[in-house]
Amino acid sequence: MKILHAAETIKGGIASYLEEVLPYQINEFGQGRVLALVPKSHADCLQNFSENILTFPRKSRSILGFWNFILQLIRTLKTEKPDVLFFHSTFAGLFGRIVMFFCPQKTKVIYCPHGWSFAMKTSRLKNFIYNFVEKILANYATDIVICISKHEYKLALNAGINKNKLTMIYNGITPPEVMPNKNPSTNRPLEILFVGRFDYAKGFDILCEAIKNIDTKIYNLTVIGGTIGGAAQVDIPAGVNYLGWLPREQVLEYICKTDVLIMPSRWEGFSILALEAMACGTAIFAANEASLPEQIEAGVTGSLFDIGDIASLRNLITNSEIAKLHKMGLAGQEKYIASFTANIMNDRIKALL
Repeated sequence: MKILHAAETIKGGIASYLEEVLPYQINEFGQGRVLALVPKSHADCLQNFSENILTFPRKSRSILGFWNFILQLIRTLKTEKPDVLFFHSTFAGLFGRIVMFFCPQKTKVIYCPHGWSFAMKTSRLKNFIYNFVEKILANYATDIVICISKHEYKLALNAGINKNKLTMIYNGITPPEVMPNKNPSTNRPLEILFVGRFDYAKGFDILCEAIKNIDTKIYNLTVIGGTIGGAAQVDIPAGVNYLGWLPREQVLEYICKTDVLIMPSRWEGFSILALEAMACGTAIFAANEASLPEQIEAGVTGSLFDIGDIASLRNLITNSEIAKLHKMGLAGQEKYIASFTANIMNDRIKALL
């Protein structure tokens, strides 16, 4: 069996997902039997799998970038003739499945949106278009749609996608090699961390607003991430330890030593970042949105807050007890081991191939 993964962008969660899926499938099916088509500018996110990577030029999310993806996909289909084509995220799923709709080659098509486009907070017209396109392509140009949470599965059913096309598989990750390294002292500032893109979906603006009126002696905020493509630059608040994008291993080191990870996401399919925090024994403050309540058990592994109530996040930061956060982190680690390991995810994916 030959498998081709195809993505129009991978920075962030999709790269983490592929880092879990690729080694498992390479071990199962052979080194030359598993390939990934990704942007050339993002290939360093999968540097451990250079022999398995095919690339296309993409400077930003643009018509030219989409066209280059389509051309390279067609070339790869002709040369590699995969048995299974696995599309990741919205635009790869859109353009890739349109290609496959007109392609005479018999290939099983699996699609994982990694968060439905029609679940985003945008105009009604855009949501209608996203909903319509996803429904048509899922029902007529896809063999299997993988939803990464119960929330995503329910959205798919409500959108009119055929139940027989759908399956739900939670994301999973390999236990990190780095170990929790919490500072046990409670007579110190709270160490908080944000990791991700500076876009509307990830809610970095919510965190920036929440810390505006907090005495900086109360907390130390470290920020890892940045803008992607042609997105507008974001002003980083004064006093923040801003590190830009870092390799996953370094991100995990920061997660392991922080007291709490803050996730003010407005939209989240099923967060790999949250799983990484749980695996590292780190508590999470997350928006009470989308699939996040499936991952964070309020009062046990972290806390949930209303994104429409900035004061609620501010209160969590100012009133947190470090010892209690560390206890929540350990509870999250136990939940991760029971439900969200990479082996659980990969075994379920393999059963679909």
